[in-house]
Amino acid sequence: MEKDLLTIKLSKLGDIPQVYYKGEEITKKQIISFGWESQTDEYGGCRIYIKHIDNEAEISRRTIVHEEGKFIFDDIEAEVGDHNSKSN
Repeated sequence: MEKDLLTIKLSKLGDIPQVYYKGEEITKKQIISFGWESQTDEYGGCRIYIKHIDNEAEISRRTIVHEEGKFIFDDIEAEVGDHNSKSN
């Protein structure tokens, strides 16, 4: 069975969200940003930006960025820049 790419659970405003990326829980979160946009019922664009501390990696900070599709509302920017499906 294929795991979901991204799951974000938030019980109420002010809580720390539970975030799962490719089925793995992301802990020690610093920045979580998710955006999806379209002016129609068709797929538009999707942006995912996750920055967290990863104590198991050689580099202690890890950033996951996905940006895909056509973006209509580019005046609303996340901290993603011009990345395409990157994982650092």
